[in-house]
Amino acid sequence: MNTQILDYFNQFDIIKKFSQDFVNQLIFTLLAIIFLWVIRKVVLAIVHRRSKSAYVKYNWSKYTYYVLLFFCSIVIIDIWLKGFGQIITILGFLAAGIAIALKEPIVNLFGWFFAVWNGSFRLGDRIEIAGVKGDVIEIGLFQFKLMELHAWVDGDQYTGRILYIPNSKIFTEIKANYSTMSQYIWHEFDFCITFESNWEKAKDIIYKEVDKKSEHRNLDAVNEAETFFDIYNIEAITFEPVIYSEIFENGVRFVIRYFCNVNNRRISEMEINEGIITEFAKHRDIMFAYHTMRLYNNKSEGKEGAQKL
Repeated sequence: MNTQILDYFNQFDIIKKFSQDFVNQLIFTLLAIIFLWVIRKVVLAIVHRRSKSAYVKYNWSKYTYYVLLFFCSIVIIDIWLKGFGQIITILGFLAAGIAIALKEPIVNLFGWFFAVWNGSFRLGDRIEIAGVKGDVIEIGLFQFKLMELHAWVDGDQYTGRILYIPNSKIFTEIKANYSTMSQYIWHEFDFCITFESNWEKAKDIIYKEVDKKSEHRNLDAVNEAETFFDIYNIEAITFEPVIYSEIFENGVRFVIRYFCNVNNRRISEMEINEGIITEFAKHRDIMFAYHTMRLYNNKSEGKEGAQKL
């Protein structure tokens, strides 16, 4: 009987000791986090005082955050590992519930590791994912940020909105990276001239205007793209401008294809269009085609009449 009573009170001693250890570990954890957080703030204060560059300040803020997170993890593991054996049973019961509750954050974290390790995109890359398009401005542990393009704005120009996309989308959505090969891509646009126009002369004019703005003479861009082709054994592609002509419903259609900077696509297209309009205006035998409609009036003075709109 006395032995049972002693065992009963010993259980309270174990609980008391466990509670005291838990409190001590919690206090040391908080002190460690506060200490490392203060160090980070001091470092950032020095950087902000000595540098006026917003880019430098942003990078220091981001990377010191990751360093703080890394050291906090090491310190916390060291503190709690000593008492880990005492709470292993409790954690075992909670493991399943925590895994379910933190499913999305865990997947997002693995998405961050995949993005950094795989290099599917980097800061500054122009990508399209989950139906949106933008430039990557930050890759965080749980989400990445895009400076949005398109939406209600035509062309490759910013809307002014920041898109926050979970890292888990990296595993489930198709990604298009405009900057993987290089900062240069192929762009196409088209327009028509009438059947009565001198299409051969028009094609020569178009080629001259496109040739002025194409980047096929940029040796750095071409060499970078060719290196990419060699790595992945892609068949060589011409970098010179190409003008495709075809018969269309309203006239002769020209499809213009040329090599340009990914960030300058809309500007280069505008400059080429303006050059073509200016040159076409000098030639009376070249006219742009547009939709027309013919109305027939059989009651007009007993004769068939036609009117072109």
